[in-house]
Amino acid sequence: MELYIIRHGQTFSNIKNIIQGQTEGELTELGKKQASLLGKKLSKIKFNEIYCSDLNRAKQTLEQILKESNFEKPNIIYTEKLREINVNTLEGHPSEEEDKIRYSGEIKYRETRTGKNDESFIDVFYRTGEVIDNIIKKYLDNNYDSGVNKDNYLEINRNQGEIEENVLCDMIKKGELTINNVDDKDFIKILIVMHAGALWEVINNFLYRMNKKLVRRINWENTALNKILIYPKDNNKGVKNNNDLNISFNIFNDSSHLKE
Repeated sequence: MELYIIRHGQTFSNIKNIIQGQTEGELTELGKKQASLLGKKLSKIKFNEIYCSDLNRAKQTLEQILKESNFEKPNIIYTEKLREINVNTLEGHPSEEEDKIRYSGEIKYRETRTGKNDESFIDVFYRTGEVIDNIIKKYLDNNYDSGVNKDNYLEINRNQGEIEENVLCDMIKKGELTINNVDDKDFIKILIVMHAGALWEVINNFLYRMNKKLVRRINWENTALNKILIYPKDNNKGVKNNNDLNISFNIFNDSSHLKE
């Protein structure tokens, strides 16, 4: 199957560099235009299903994308599991306050909580991973087991190790995470609309399944597009675990539609 995974369009809080967290958010006129331009780029793709964060800024982005579609609207699943990281303690504060906390102390960036009841990025890794698990089970193999559960996901993240964004970009440019000449004409096509922080943990979920080091953070442009292929190594064997999966990063952090 093909997963098209995107970040929402520009919001008023984005302009002000304010932390939104799990507040609803509102797209600016530019944000709506960004989503519309992406919609035109995707207009010929007939999606079988759409997964979208249940927060307003993601819903508005999807609405603009679908306005450009030339096909019947597919089934849409709105889910809180695709929400941005919960940083309730800092919502409405300048963005740099979050980094000051995450870069201070001995706790690793992705393990740090900005407040007692806030999430760490590893919490986001787990909940977004559940969405990916469910998609794979639904379309590839109901018996699939990613090996991630509530008892081991923190250990998995620590053991996997982390790299910087530029290292990941180099790996993709060199084709180390891409499988060429894939016959994808009959692939199921799924659109996922979400948020920057949650999106990089989705990327980490795929890196984990490929037995690669995770990335500490990724800087996304609004409506950045990613296309990831997932399919069985052997159709006759099915997909029981990660060793049975082929995963290919075919498009990464692409914002070329904004330059049209």
